[in-house]
Parts: sequence; C-alpha cells; structure tokens
Amino acid sequence: MRDFRNITSHIKLLLFLICFLFSGLASNAQRLRADQFAKILGRGIAAAPDFNDAKQSTLNQFKIRGFNHVRFRCDAAPDYISKFASEKAYFDNLENYVDRIIVAELIPVISWTHDPMQANPEDFTMAEFIDWWKEIANRMKDKPEDNIAFNLGTEFANKDGMAETTIYNEWHREAVKQIRLIDSTRIIILPSPDKEGTGLSRIASDIYTDDEYMMAEFHSYAAGPKSEGTGKPRNWQGTGSESDKDKVREQFVSAMNWHSSTGIPLYFGAWMPMGNKDVEALGIEDEEAQSFARFFMDVLEENRLPWAVNALQHFYDEDSKKWILTKQFPKPKASNDYAEGPWLDMPTLVDILTTYGNFRWDTISDDTTPSTNVTFDNEVFAIYPNPTSGPVNIKFENDKFCNGFVKVLNAYGAVLEVKLISYRDKTIIDLHNYSSGLYYIVISNNVEVISKAIIKE
Repeated sequence: MRDFRNITSHIKLLLFLICFLFSGLASNAQRLRADQFAKILGRGIAAAPDFNDAKQSTLNQFKIRGFNHVRFRCDAAPDYISKFASEKAYFDNLENYVDRIIVAELIPVISWTHDPMQANPEDFTMAEFIDWWKEIANRMKDKPEDNIAFNLGTEFANKDGMAETTIYNEWHREAVKQIRLIDSTRIIILPSPDKEGTGLSRIASDIYTDDEYMMAEFHSYAAGPKSEGTGKPRNWQGTGSESDKDKVREQFVSAMNWHSSTGIPLYFGAWMPMGNKDVEALGIEDEEAQSFARFFMDVLEENRLPWAVNALQHFYDEDSKKWILTKQFPKPKASNDYAEGPWLDMPTLVDILTTYGNFRWDTISDDTTPSTNVTFDNEVFAIYPNPTSGPVNIKFENDKFCNGFVKVLNAYGAVLEVKLISYRDKTIIDLHNYSSGLYYIVISNNVEVISKAIIKE
C-alpha cells in the first residue's frame, strides 16, 4: 500500500512539474537555444523595408515560395527616422513589420544599420547604439514567439570605424549586456567585424562565452560573383572553373574553423547569384547565375549554414504584387540607365533558391514506419516505435499542433530537448544519445498540452 502511495505521489509530482513548465509558455526559459534556432532558420531573403509601407502580401508570398525567414535592415540613421512623425512612430512601424513577418509564419531577423555611425563612430556616442537595441529588446521581450533574432549589425566593412576591434568589442559587449538585462534568452547574432569569416576571430570571447542563445554572422558575395575591377574577369564564369569554386570554398574556411573552436552557431547573412555590381560591359548570363547559385548553395548545405539572399527588390515587385520575370544586370553606378546586357530569367533563380537543397535540419532522417495502423491518442498524435532504440516518429492526425512544439522530458520532469513542429505529417526526434529509461513526449500549441510516456531501450 505504501508503494502504491509513493507511486501516486510521484505521478502527482510529475504532473505538477509538467503543468509548471508549460504555465509560462512565452517565458524566456522556453525558448530555443542558438544551436536549435540555427536548424530552423533555413532559407531567408534580405529586405530593407519601408516601415510605412509594409505589405503583408509580400511576406505571404515569401512563405508560400519556401523561404523561412526575413533578415531586414532597420535604418537607425536620423535622416531615415525623420521620415516618421516621431521616433515612437518609427519604432511602432518597425514593430508592426515584425508582427507582419510573424503573421506570415516567417522568422524575423532584425538587423541594425546606420551608415554614418558605422563609418565614423567617434561622431556619435555608444549610448545611441545601445539605446536603439534596448528599445527593440523591450518591445520584443513579451512576444510569445521563440523565433525572433537580433542581428546587431548588418555589415561592417574594413574601412568602417565600427569595424575597428577595440570599438567593435566595447560597443557590442555593452549592447549584449543591456539586451540580456531585458531579455536573457533572445537569440543575438554578432556580425563579423569585417563582414567576412576572417573577422570572427576578432570578436572578444567574453561577449559570447557561456551564452547558449548567441550566434555569429558573416557573409561574402553579397553583390554576387562580381569582377575585381574594370576589364577583369568575374569570380565565376560559365559553370564555374575549379579556381572559381575554390574561391567560394575559401570564404568559409576561417568561419568554420572559428565555429569549431568556439561552438557558436553561424549564419550566412547575405549573398547574391546575379552579380548586380559587375562593371563589365555585359552582365552575368543565365547559365552563370544559375550554376553559381547551385554551387554556392551546395557549399552552404555542406557547412549546414542558414542564409539570406540579396535582396527583396530583385525578385519581387511589391507594387504590382508579382514576382519579377526578367531583370537586367548590371546597373552602372554613374547612370540611372541599365547597361546593355542579358535579361536574367528570375523565376528560375527563385525556383533554385527555394527548392535546391534542404537547409532544414530540425528533423532526423529515418525510414521507420509502423507495422500496423497508427492509433491516435485523443485523435491528436501517435508516437512510434515505443519502446525505441533512438528515433521517435510523431505523427499528427490533423494540423491542430502544426505551429506548436515538442518537448522531451526525463522521468523527473526536466526538459531535455525542445523542437518546433515543422511539418504536419511527421516530426522526428532522436533519443539515441539518451540513456535507457522512461521519458515523456509533451506536445503543446501554446493552448493545449498533451503528453505520452515512451521507453528508451
């Protein structure tokens, strides 16, 4: 009898822990860590939106076509903010744009930019940079979505004053500190001090050490495979020579070495397949753009890097609400007229960008299928096999939980893993690295919570 009471007591305690864990679903403690977040970020598109004219239809189209996130530049320069009725109106519109991205079921990556401050930080105070991010952190902290990231800078060039190591580290160290006082688990993405992967090693380690919600961003080929000067060949021609391919691969070596030594997940913030700043008389051809896109995405996939492509205005016309069919590159810097050159097949490029490769690592490849018909608990979900040696399939009867998440709890109620439910048909988790014993699979859609026990053999 005493054993029965003990068992009952343990069950009550476990149920209490589960209820407690899910009582604050929007709390910081429930958020995805950076390594988990990097796995769902996937394909993205870069945008520099006019917050006064944020079109929901555009964002909906990006979701339909297969993009997972939007990295949008937020101009914090006074001349841009002056376009709004007040500074409050500027931040209100910015927040509205974030909400629109969320409504479209995309992930917002908020990226700060301020060309005058980046070039000459001595003309400004660090507080102006910090205060901007504090305002953003305060406005975002109560949003229930896990999927919002703060990219602390869009791009720092070597010539910029903010790229100088001492200034960069001082300003970003304080920005991270102030954001963490407001929101301890929001994803923060540190930009490379010189844009490319070679600059990551200049970031002071105390800024990111022991922070599970920290990522870093680097990029190259943001203007495509452009030429290195007038009359010189592009960095990519035809289907790409081995030398061309080596130049692409070289852009990732330093970054991946830094990632290996620090464990900080990486994000590739900008690249372009079209070469829109090429200064040659004739722009890039279809074959070149398409082959470059495929190879570049191969390298991104090999390194398991989420990415954003430059840029919204090249692929989608917000005024006509249509995808651009053809576009001519390059556009000379000294003229508003397009140079004579090939008109690129933009729909084919979009198809490549949105279908080539995978870029989602939130599920584990598994061929396990149930030997009998699946039985759904409460007509919601089924898990199999149970017991399992590792992989666990979670199949849903309907889309009731398609925007929710799965948690793995041990027998004492401690959360071991959190994963978004990304697909209606099946989500897969892996218990391979866990010891044998009893676990609980808990499903939530922020309203309803259902759990089921599973045995790891």
